Amino acid sequence: MMYQATQRIADAFAAADLKHQAQELGPLSFVEAGFNGDNCTFRLRFISLDDDNDVKAMTEDFAKIPAARRDAGCRLMNELNREYKYFKFTMDDNGAVCVQYDFPVTVSEEEVGSIAMEVALRCAKVVDDAYPRIMQVIWGAAE
Repeated sequence: MMYQATQRIADAFAAADLKHQAQELGPLSFVEAGFNGDNCTFRLRFISLDDDNDVKAMTEDFAKIPAARRDAGCRLMNELNREYKYFKFTMDDNGAVCVQYDFPVTVSEEEVGSIAMEVALRCAKVVDDAYPRIMQVIWGAAE
């Protein structure tokens, strides 16, 4: 089932001529778009699990920190989380790095699409700005 927030986000992306795709996958629906920055390329999904406007924005894993550099990776994730307070940088047990943003619970139906556009553009800038620092950790230049 395509949830209302997903549909409104897809409509906002279409109105802005932003290439995207909307999909249903089991109990969730999402809108996915690709972004090309000066430093990296990544995909961002806006995920809905119900008909409330409870939406999570999440990048795919756009970098992988090798096991030998994970301590430095954790330190960098903490630094980035302090610097970019509204976005959450995470690194899983395999070293995969992604960024997440949870929409406020008070977002109205009318606002969800425009807020998603704003979050997408801001997330693209944040990821592109942080990517060189992440690569420094991967290459061992940040230690």
